[in-house]
Amino acid sequence: MLDYWIKNGFLVDGSGSPGRHASIGIQGGRIARILPADASMPARHVIDAAGRHIFPGFIDLHTHSDHTLFLDGRGMSFLRQGVTLDTMGNCGYSAAPLGGQGVLAKNVFCYTPSDKPVTWGSMEEYFRTLETAGLRGRVAALVGHSALRSHVMGYSNRPATKDELEQMCSLLQLCYDQGAAGFSTGLEYFPGKAAQQDELQALCRVTAKNNRLYATHIRNRDRFYRQGYQEAIDMARETGVRVQISHAIPKYGVPKEGAAWIVEAVEKARTDSDVAYDIIPFLWGPTSLTAILPAELLALPTQELIHQLRQPSVRRALRERSDCIWQLIVDRQWDLVKLQHCSNSRQYIGKTLRQIGEERNQDPFDALLDIIVEEGPAMYSGLISGRLRSQEDSCLLLSQPYCGVISDAMALAKDGPLSQIIWSDGCFSWISALLRTYVYQTPLLSLEEAIRRITSLPAQRLGLSGIGVLEEGSCADLAIMDLSAYLSPRAGSDYAQGLSWLFVDGQPVVEQDTLLTACPGSVLRFSRAGNS
Repeated sequence: MLDYWIKNGFLVDGSGSPGRHASIGIQGGRIARILPADASMPARHVIDAAGRHIFPGFIDLHTHSDHTLFLDGRGMSFLRQGVTLDTMGNCGYSAAPLGGQGVLAKNVFCYTPSDKPVTWGSMEEYFRTLETAGLRGRVAALVGHSALRSHVMGYSNRPATKDELEQMCSLLQLCYDQGAAGFSTGLEYFPGKAAQQDELQALCRVTAKNNRLYATHIRNRDRFYRQGYQEAIDMARETGVRVQISHAIPKYGVPKEGAAWIVEAVEKARTDSDVAYDIIPFLWGPTSLTAILPAELLALPTQELIHQLRQPSVRRALRERSDCIWQLIVDRQWDLVKLQHCSNSRQYIGKTLRQIGEERNQDPFDALLDIIVEEGPAMYSGLISGRLRSQEDSCLLLSQPYCGVISDAMALAKDGPLSQIIWSDGCFSWISALLRTYVYQTPLLSLEEAIRRITSLPAQRLGLSGIGVLEEGSCADLAIMDLSAYLSPRAGSDYAQGLSWLFVDGQPVVEQDTLLTACPGSVLRFSRAGNS
């Protein structure tokens, strides 16, 4: 007898093949049978999915949930969207390994102080900690380059020595032995931006040897975009590593032909290397509040950094720099930059820098620096958001079949310790944004192809089999949803609606938009073969 028989649904199986009406049987955490919609089989529980779509559980290849799932393992904002696999540790930031000279508050985005003790050091210890957090979904974890660097050499703004690089490679290998899914860099961020080619090549060779994925937030996506993308492409050719260029849409500041150059460069690279990319389905995107500061300041202790930011001479020098992480800041596009998250100036959240400057009777740039100072030690958790991308560029990159779609967000909740964090709309609505924008409003993708981009494609990039597609024998991670309700307009911080059922490992975790008590989630541990 089956555990569940789901009948009369419209199955979109994740392969990209046309959808069809079907019934699905679940037994022991696996898809046991897929039969025509009118078929019947004995089961302990029968679900009538008439009028609803059945999808594989969605896979987010790029998140920053490293700290939020530790604080609240439910992963509510992702779970309610139908996400069953959260891939954290991106942009060079990860919660583990932690130790040496590393500090958790500087190694994760949106660090939130908590009474919950941080007891891990190694990746395995971090995994065990997550597994006691009541995980509803699955987790895969990349090793952040900045976590390796800070563990070995603190927050130094310099190239690694030979001995330090050997220590980082050994530490990365230990993380792989303990099941990490891959390696990530954030080459626009401190301290990763100080890395030179020999450092990245050595770490990518360790990654290639272990058949893991290298996900890179490249060094530049505006004025020097060609060098940034080419560096990632060359890394694949020189080391044999599988490369995933994260959130690859060029930013404000790239010439009109930039997106076409990127597509052409990646297409050429794919003839002899494993290179792909992904995009975010939003035109606005966040970054760290402190990312606008140069590395020589970020290398300072927090109180010394605050002292320096108060100096008029330092501010004049910052104002004159042309190497800020966003060209929007350099060009003083204050209407296109908003304060996204902070602790001590919350009255300005959601307002543009121009509006904030007017309210404070300040130049917008001075207002931004003062907000950083006023945040104190919480500055590392603050965020700004910018209108970085164009719809035209998004469509061009997404039209390529190897382009995935990601949230670049984190699992949040509207209650509990995560309720005060504001990251981006992607936390609550990245999948509906993809479907609404690129399947229905601008019909670039079929529904089946859009679902492939967030199921079997990211599973393949991670090296996973039996997940991300619904076929007999595959993992029973699946969503049953009322698609019209799911796509209905709502506020950016409201949970998705229309999720009739969500299964993880054959167990229901959501029923009729309501969280259930089962905690079948787990941390996927990867082997050299790539499968967990």
